[in-house]
Amino acid sequence: MEVKPGYKLTEVGVIPEDWEATTIGDVCAFSGGSQPPRFTFRFAPTAGYVRLIQIRDYKSDEYVCYISELLARKRCTADDIMIGRYGPPIFQILRGIEGAYNVAPIKATPNQRADREFFLNVLKQESLFQLIDALSRRSSGQTGVEMPALKAYGLPLPPIAEQRAIAAALSDVDALLGGLERLIAKKRDFKQADMQQLLTGQTRLPGFKGEWEVKRLGDIGTFLKGSGVRKDEAHSGNLPCIRYGEIYTHHNDHIKRFNSWISAEVAATSTRLKHGDLLFAGSGATKEEIGKCVAFVDGCEAYAGGDTVFFDLLA
Repeated sequence: MEVKPGYKLTEVGVIPEDWEATTIGDVCAFSGGSQPPRFTFRFAPTAGYVRLIQIRDYKSDEYVCYISELLARKRCTADDIMIGRYGPPIFQILRGIEGAYNVAPIKATPNQRADREFFLNVLKQESLFQLIDALSRRSSGQTGVEMPALKAYGLPLPPIAEQRAIAAALSDVDALLGGLERLIAKKRDFKQADMQQLLTGQTRLPGFKGEWEVKRLGDIGTFLKGSGVRKDEAHSGNLPCIRYGEIYTHHNDHIKRFNSWISAEVAATSTRLKHGDLLFAGSGATKEEIGKCVAFVDGCEAYAGGDTVFFDLLA
């Protein structure tokens, strides 16, 4: 393989000559938390306690709990990088939480060879997410991050000054994306206001008049529930399947692509979807997740997993 001047071929690919080929485990230490006995949560709340559920929805105070200061053995600060070890969803990464933490989150602490902000972006690479997710499917129980694979992941490491420059450039992009997301959220609020007016008849479109009918949802369709598709069955074949957790982690408004594929044997005991079905998440960790709805607008053969509720409109 020909390598252009100024670059070299390494085990992590072609990188600049002044970069180093290393692994995540060589530049970062990982520290698990501690789990106090359940009865200790009854004592006076003196220390914040970070659980896995806060990594899933860390902006909500609804899931914050407390333990005695004496039992707060493992701590994290707002500057620490925290990884959610178990799923679904798998491999959740964030900063900005503070307190003691239990065995589900892991604290990642880069050494002096790696800039903290640069390393945070390394952990957020899509290729790393895909690897961790693929490895987690090997077990039939609860998904979990395989730490040996995470530590062995190849890392092209620039000099520390260049790491900081890269992190600053990516931070600028994040700031731009944040502005766009706020604009989109504002437009979405406008849409919700319009929906409230139009769907209740408070505002009528030009050319329409007359009275509306009042119907119950049960008069115009049927609520059904998908059959269970276990974690180890979610990638057992080539038939598309929607699992309830994917409704709020992968889809918005309507289903554009599938993340789970089941075998014909699993499909035989699952519920087949029809074009126009509305799918709801039957359970979730937050109020935003529970009851989230997406439309199935495809005409292909597809199935619903357990805890997926869908509304079948009458013909």
